[in-house]
Amino acid sequence: MNKKDIISIERICSAYKVPNEFIDELIEFELIDAFDIDRQRFVSESVLPDIEKMINMRYELNINMEGISVIHNLLQRIEEMDEEIRMLRNRLRRYE
Repeated sequence: MNKKDIISIERICSAYKVPNEFIDELIEFELIDAFDIDRQRFVSESVLPDIEKMINMRYELNINMEGISVIHNLLQRIEEMDEEIRMLRNRLRRYE
């Protein structure tokens, strides 16, 4: 992974003004993946939109971590189903 494509957890916490424990909980609930480089934890920049959504759920809507996990999983499933519907529509158009 390119260093341009990663961001430190400390930087995320500072930018969004959230405690490190919140990000640790996201990792514990397997909502995001983190990795260590030189004793510092990082995540891929591609997960930033998900982190931002989860921050909003937690601190604006007061949803607990279990609720965030359920919502996140349901949203992922909806995205998968949307993609499948697009693929099936494209296949159907070929036969029309």
